[in-house]
Amino acid sequence: MARALLLGCSALLGLAACSAGAEESPRHAPQAPNFVIFLADDLGWGDLGFHGSMAQTPNLNRLAEEGASLNQCYVQPLCTPTRAALLSGYSPMRLGLQYRPIRPWDTLGIPRDVVLLPERLRNHGYATSLIGKWHLGHASPSMHPNRRGFDHFYGFLTGAGDHWTHTRGGAPDWQRNGETVAEAGYSTRLLGQEARRWIAEQSSEQPFFLELAFGAVHTPIQAPDELVAHYLEKVGNEKDATYLAMLESLDLAVGGVLDSLKEHGFEKNTMVLFLSDNGASFAERRSNRPFRSGKGTTFEGGIHVPGVLRWPGHIRAGTQLEHQVAIEDWAPTMLTAAGISLPTSNKADSPLDGRDLLPLFAKDPMDSKRPIFFATLSEFGLFHAVRFGPWKYIRRSFEDGRQRDLLFHLGDDPGEQKNLAKQEPDTVVELSALVDAWKKLYPHTAIPDYVAAAPEGWTPPTDWGERSRP
Repeated sequence: MARALLLGCSALLGLAACSAGAEESPRHAPQAPNFVIFLADDLGWGDLGFHGSMAQTPNLNRLAEEGASLNQCYVQPLCTPTRAALLSGYSPMRLGLQYRPIRPWDTLGIPRDVVLLPERLRNHGYATSLIGKWHLGHASPSMHPNRRGFDHFYGFLTGAGDHWTHTRGGAPDWQRNGETVAEAGYSTRLLGQEARRWIAEQSSEQPFFLELAFGAVHTPIQAPDELVAHYLEKVGNEKDATYLAMLESLDLAVGGVLDSLKEHGFEKNTMVLFLSDNGASFAERRSNRPFRSGKGTTFEGGIHVPGVLRWPGHIRAGTQLEHQVAIEDWAPTMLTAAGISLPTSNKADSPLDGRDLLPLFAKDPMDSKRPIFFATLSEFGLFHAVRFGPWKYIRRSFEDGRQRDLLFHLGDDPGEQKNLAKQEPDTVVELSALVDAWKKLYPHTAIPDYVAAAPEGWTPPTDWGERSRP
């Protein structure tokens, strides 16, 4: 079994190409699909209306009814690793961005020689836009979204900020294509308005790619007063009411964009993906139910997130997809849908670590037993994990040198309540070997020290965009 597992690991990590063939010449067919990605921030499985939340999310509920609910949808435990994998198709371990988010004082970013999804699409005739949160590097001009494949960027570069003042540490972090802008308004509403404007400017003769990456529902917990009032009487405290109002505002923004796609004739030819970048913050006591723990861990609450995919004419409405999908799968899936061959091994490029999911929706057979890897370093400790078939193995390391092996059969125990490590020692050995083999493929990605506070003497800039002007 161990040899079979290791072979599966090799395939996932790009030691074998996902698809043969060099990249094709630009595709000019007007019927190439458009892509819209909605990416929520710190949204838990149990936060949405169609998963039992009190939040009013009719637009997301409708999206799920009209498309496929991704019931085994996996991301990474923290935001930067997830965003890096989404836009590259590579494991964040390969990119050197696995263990923690990019901090305000960091000089890290996605390596410049990695070709991102928007770059690949733009090279094949797509218009591209990022509206919202970047969080993939802000220390130099080469890291700016406009330098990484996005024709248009409106939003913020760092990981979080005040939803009303659009500042972090007192400094503005809000811009349009490299120019800082001072705008009044609630961030989620502003992002939705910008997305609708951008869609209205698009031509039916040119396909487009839009990522709308919300700052909601990440802290600080803030929302418009009129939406908070919807929930105060129901929940009895202002913080919980405000959190639910943040969700409703996000849903309203999604609904506005869906309406814009329909209004301008793009709805039928647009693949729409909705995801969260990681699970809800357990420290904030938000809902990942029925899963264990949350953001910053490799328990299901940190990595198993709500996901919906809608593509009229290609995906049957109301589909419940139980196949395991990983965050790095979306880049190859969208490239294949656009008619673009996936990269093969050569000096300039490497096979993607993710795989094309389109056969799932064509009801073609697809091997469901492949390893999906996770790792993180947070205030909760150092975690490494692998999901393989029904099994989930977690290696949890503590500061005092202790290590704990956990093994769960998620088919029987999705809440990870029964550790089977002692009952299934052979499975622990085999899955632990998989994790070790995965780590050895990327020796350049060293485990960092956990640092939550800024280095001594560091101060925020006067403007977060000043070092990354295109």
